[in-house]
Amino acid sequence: MSASTTFGKYYLPLSTETKETLTNVNLTGYQVESIFPNPTQITPAKGSPGQSAAEDYIWSGPSSLSPSMIVSNLAGQQEVSRYTFLAGILLGVAGGALVTFLERVWPKHLFPKNKREKKERTVNKDKALVASSEPGPISRDGGP
Repeated sequence: MSASTTFGKYYLPLSTETKETLTNVNLTGYQVESIFPNPTQITPAKGSPGQSAAEDYIWSGPSSLSPSMIVSNLAGQQEVSRYTFLAGILLGVAGGALVTFLERVWPKHLFPKNKREKKERTVNKDKALVASSEPGPISRDGGP
């Protein structure tokens, strides 16, 4: 600081005004879920004639505003609902097939009721294996 520097008094302003503007908002195909705080003014945007309806949202207040606007795409929500429904159907069919498998197939093959049933199953497998390895009858002409 130089020797010729003079200091002045700082005064706080008596009032302040904050203004925030969101321009050219096109909400065609969207549903507004929430706007907070409520805008003080909504005006048609200055766009080209014949274009879709765009608007300017203006918030003003005595201090910081931090406005928020929450919108949802209706077509997107409908598509998500459809896919959720189809996924539920697929899950139900797969669950039913799994229950049927566990109820009917699993116990018979992994947990036989007694040792005799297990032994019979092993013997039947061996007989089938032997029968498949034996040659078949031979015909007069020499072919199988």
